Amino acid sequence: ADQDNQPFTPDEQTQVKKALDEIKAYLIKTHKLSGDRLEATERQLSYLEEAATRLGRKDWTVILLGSLLGMVSNLSLSADSTKDLFRFAGQIVKQLLGTILYLAAPH
Repeated sequence: ADQDNQPFTPDEQTQVKKALDEIKAYLIKTHKLSGDRLEATERQLSYLEEAATRLGRKDWTVILLGSLLGMVSNLSLSADSTKDLFRFAGQIVKQLLGTILYLAAPH
């Protein structure tokens, strides 16, 4: 439905930023990010934050999924680490949007 792709309100944009900050903290703590890896992750998360100001919810979620997959690749995460990241991010998005972020986990 068209309502599913409504823009984020200013309050929701603030929540998006907080959610992305939580994902960043999770990645830093769990994968000891520093240097180039940290900078690349920060750039991607900043892009997602900015995208929330101009994209609808559905479109932003698609960009989020692509960004998470890119982070998985750039950070060379294992299958278990990938599952954990998507589980964590899924909970964050569920709290934010009230919907479940689901991606089939690697086997």
